[in-house]
Amino acid sequence: MGDIPRGLKKAIEKDELVLFIGAGLSWNLKNTEGNPLGGWKEMVSSILVFLKDKGYITAEEQQSCEELGPIKALQRLENNKIDKRVIGHFVKGYFKLGKENNFSLQEKLYSLSTKIITTNYDRAFEIAFPELQEIKAYKTKDYELNKLKKEPIFLFKLHGCIEHIDSMVLFPSDYDKLYKSTGREAEHALYALRNLIFNKTFLFIGTGMGDPQITSFFEEIKRTQGIYNQEHFIITFEPLKESLNFLTPIKINDKKEIPGVIDQLLDIKKDADAKKSSEKKLLLEQLEASEIEKEALEKELNKEKDKNKSQALFLEREANNRFRTGLKHHIAKEYLEAIEEYKAATELKPKYSDAYYNWGNALDDLAKTKSDNEAEELYKEAFEKYKLATTYKKDLYQAYNNWGNVLGDLAKTKSGNKAEELYTEAFEKYKLATTYKKDSPEVYNNWGCALDDLAVTKSGSEAEKLYKEAFEKYNRAITYKQNDHDAYYNWGNVLMKLAKTKSGKEAEVLYKEAFEKFKKATQYKPDDNEAYNNWGNALKNLAQVKFDSEAEELYKEAFEKYKLATQHKQNDHKAYLNWGNALCQLAKTKSDNEAEELYKEAFEKYKLATTYKKDKHQAYNNWGLALVELAKTKSGSEAETLYNEAVEKFKLAIKHGGDAYYLACLCAIRNQKAEALKYLDFALARNEITVDFVEQDEDWKNLRNDPDFQDLLSRYKK
Repeated sequence: MGDIPRGLKKAIEKDELVLFIGAGLSWNLKNTEGNPLGGWKEMVSSILVFLKDKGYITAEEQQSCEELGPIKALQRLENNKIDKRVIGHFVKGYFKLGKENNFSLQEKLYSLSTKIITTNYDRAFEIAFPELQEIKAYKTKDYELNKLKKEPIFLFKLHGCIEHIDSMVLFPSDYDKLYKSTGREAEHALYALRNLIFNKTFLFIGTGMGDPQITSFFEEIKRTQGIYNQEHFIITFEPLKESLNFLTPIKINDKKEIPGVIDQLLDIKKDADAKKSSEKKLLLEQLEASEIEKEALEKELNKEKDKNKSQALFLEREANNRFRTGLKHHIAKEYLEAIEEYKAATELKPKYSDAYYNWGNALDDLAKTKSDNEAEELYKEAFEKYKLATTYKKDLYQAYNNWGNVLGDLAKTKSGNKAEELYTEAFEKYKLATTYKKDSPEVYNNWGCALDDLAVTKSGSEAEKLYKEAFEKYNRAITYKQNDHDAYYNWGNVLMKLAKTKSGKEAEVLYKEAFEKFKKATQYKPDDNEAYNNWGNALKNLAQVKFDSEAEELYKEAFEKYKLATQHKQNDHKAYLNWGNALCQLAKTKSDNEAEELYKEAFEKYKLATTYKKDKHQAYNNWGLALVELAKTKSGSEAETLYNEAVEKFKLAIKHGGDAYYLACLCAIRNQKAEALKYLDFALARNEITVDFVEQDEDWKNLRNDPDFQDLLSRYKK
């Protein structure tokens, strides 16, 4: 599994994702007879067995139909006038699910999106979520079909439901009626479908490329997409056919990886929801207050007799109306429209501080969807709006806080004095925010993060001073909010960064303080995988400066933290990488079988890291280095096999953007001159290392006096 496509991320963040669920996700569900449902082929085979047992077809006809394949078999049954209702009643029983089924995957999917289309006849989603029973839509349910486009929650059973046999799309003629007919019912279902295709983003899960029950739908979506150019995605382990090039694939090795991809998508949703929850909550509160103000203004306007006062109230009411419309657009993430409405509100009411504040927020939100100069211009416009908001309402601390955040965001795109100037301005805004709101944990936490960001660009006493200021801000945050896990987590990270710059007891004290902060963070948020991961890193860092049993104990504690991180987030590739690194570091302190076992465990972790993030070049490089270390302890064919595996990993690292120098060094120590110089040239050309570094590196001792080696280095000497 690699990175999730940007378009899919956006759909999740904007809550515009529709899940299209195919038979692959019901494959292992069992019916009341205890038999797995399987796919299309298994269902048709079961129908044929049933018809043969009941005397509707002979054994020879059954065999003949089996050889035809599912869709042609159904076509023959239809041509032979086999009673469709008899088959329908069998299918209804076949898809009746037993009580022992586990619907955890359906639960995950419903957490990802409450907008679901399925071609499956079974009732897995209705059993997992009984509320879907009443609102599910399918052919003949016109009222429910009409509501699909606007409903935030729906289950559209495109090919019908076993509870209503006449709704089921099973035979070839049923598919023709749905996708090719001009009948009212088919038109109604297809109209609802097309509306979704060009308004939403589809993610296909569990749909086979050649499934006959999905082919017609793919044709329909391709036709509609050609008109509206909407992007859609599919999770697949099969190469996409040319006819399906309108879909963007998320590639996996086999269907067992589907839950891991769903976890990745859920993480995106979780992050978006966390951000949305505070922002959306504020917007909804503002909307509610605006509604109350509207009613109050209406009453005043109706009572006011003075013409001038009436005119002023009228303008204020209209400004409130435009502000309220802006809020609705803002909630819907329609930032440009929101900006226009906030602007109109300030034109009607020039000192409208809330409108300026929200205008600044909308500009910030829009900037986050842009890059480079376009983003910078929007950030600068946001500064102007926050300035106006605080001019007309001096104690609007939220505006100072957000102004500080936006200055920090822009600072991250700069370097040197320009970045420092922006961070310093951000600190001033946070200071003003806390002047007007002394007990805001959010402001202190943001201030601490900005100090940390600036400290990273510094060194020595200058960095230390900034880190210590950040500690003070996090301390203030938890003073006002004891269970602020974000502040504890951030504090732990900053303690760890400062510890890395120290040695001896001073470093140890800082690491142990970091452990305490990560412990607090996970107490208040037990599923915080990032806190467990960084806690593991802090333990690993301290272990590296210890010896013998003390070091081993710390490494083992680190393993426990990485394990917890991956339990709370199965696809946490960062935790697997760090876990692998820690295992390798411990392996280097061991010998013989003990070392080998640790290296092999590390290989497993690197494999998991690259399973969940296929382009994780750091994992491939470290995997290769670990293989080299183990190979050095072996001889003959055993060593050769390990070296060859290392070459393979280093090449994968290079393919995904990693350094070529590791492979160059391996070739050098194995006396493979041509390959060594080839990859060294590549590494030097990409500025991975300097000539001075290579000249001091012991890996090149066998080539030190080689004229070709010297010639290559001379070309890169400055």
